[in-house]
Amino acid sequence: MSCLFCFSGDKLSPEERKGKYGDAWGQYADNENQFKVKLCGAPCAEPCCWVGSMICMPCAQYKLRFMALNHTEPGSGWSNYKCCQGMFGGCCCIQPGNLGEESCPQLCVSFFRLRYSLFPHSHSKQPLTIIVIFFFLHKHQMCLEGFCCPGMAVSASQGMIMQQYGLGLDEDDVRLIRCNNCLQVLACVASLLNICIDFNGDDAVVGIINLIADIVFCCMSGCMTARTYHEIKEREKEAPEKYKMER
Repeated sequence: MSCLFCFSGDKLSPEERKGKYGDAWGQYADNENQFKVKLCGAPCAEPCCWVGSMICMPCAQYKLRFMALNHTEPGSGWSNYKCCQGMFGGCCCIQPGNLGEESCPQLCVSFFRLRYSLFPHSHSKQPLTIIVIFFFLHKHQMCLEGFCCPGMAVSASQGMIMQQYGLGLDEDDVRLIRCNNCLQVLACVASLLNICIDFNGDDAVVGIINLIADIVFCCMSGCMTARTYHEIKEREKEAPEKYKMER
């Protein structure tokens, strides 16, 4: 964990707030209110949620988004669901709110992670994967979001709670996020260089870098999921009658 101190814990700079992803998080950068637990403390506060979300992230994101939607507007079910809740904009024809969320809201949060969980390295089973995809397309709209973009899925659920209570990020949170982002960029660059440069042991080096980046991403996503779950749970304890509903 000592490597985290190599990264600044200062609030997001103006440069970091640029772009659609910067805009999404920049609005919370100056908030003084904090989550009830820090990102590093989430595994201790909600150990089962933390471990469970890493073992089966699609299921965890499916449940977390449903909780967040019905926490911000009790009893709304999936009626307010959008892909990534519209936090990160869209790309070309993929635009939140225009992906059939109203008719089938549960499809967008979990499917491609199921494909990866079932066949993480197999290309021979792609036809079977496609069959499973079409089966789920007709059943669950939220699934796709968690499988295609799991980082955005958990960020969107956390963002809903941050927006609801005007929460910001503390220094440890910023360090962890910057560390994770740095490792993801490093893994991407290493993979690209591996295509262009050939030397003895290059595949092993790149494989180790990718493994470290994947482990950090998995732990970070688990921490964000556990912390958001803990925040919702504690807030609902403070006003139990308001959130008393059939889930």
